[in-house]
Amino acid sequence: GFLWFGTKEGLNRFDGYRFKLFHLEKERGQAFNTDNIYCLTTDKNGTLWVGSARGLYRFDEEQEKLVRVLDSLIEVNSIVMDKNGQLWFLSWNTLCRYNFQTGKLKMFPPEKYFYATSVCLSEEGDIWICSTRGTIHKFNAAGESFSTYNVFSHSAAPSSTWLQKIYPAGKGSLFVGSSVQGIKQFDIATSTYRDLLTFNPDKTTIFVRDIIKYSENEYWFATESGIFILDKSNQQF
Repeated sequence: GFLWFGTKEGLNRFDGYRFKLFHLEKERGQAFNTDNIYCLTTDKNGTLWVGSARGLYRFDEEQEKLVRVLDSLIEVNSIVMDKNGQLWFLSWNTLCRYNFQTGKLKMFPPEKYFYATSVCLSEEGDIWICSTRGTIHKFNAAGESFSTYNVFSHSAAPSSTWLQKIYPAGKGSLFVGSSVQGIKQFDIATSTYRDLLTFNPDKTTIFVRDIIKYSENEYWFATESGIFILDKSNQQF
């Protein structure tokens, strides 16, 4: 029943009456430590996982403190749990997967794969990632490979191919938030996409920062122009 907020000063917990602030563990020998929290998620056991400027943490409920999980990574800025209980996240623009049973970390270096910007779990249980190159990628467990799709292929030539966010849009569908062409919707079965909302009323382009499902037919899009709300039942914003 708590509300949790990631801030520049650390992790905040709100119990309905007051806030309590939790800082990241301070590292020895460092004069400056940032407490930037970028992303939060929970697993099926209710454990809170925290992506921060100083790596991956989990919240220890008994001790009421943040505990660092991996000390070899920094700047964890997108995080999701897959159907097998493995943690997928980004460290800078590198896609990573952590297996809790084996304790092994698998990294997919951008030089070999792609520069990742966001990761999500589709309603079908697949891992999808968007990138800086205007492409989205489906992870194929067999062979540890990726299927790649371009979501600018039949749109106007973009000034930037940076994709900021990927998010499940119901069965068989994904929303993709871009930096210059707003909201795109990708149909998984046909491997095609369409541009849902590209321009503001004044004809300036839309930069999508975040996406969240509010109800079965209602999705909220956080943009640099404000909040857009989509009613999927009539496809109206």
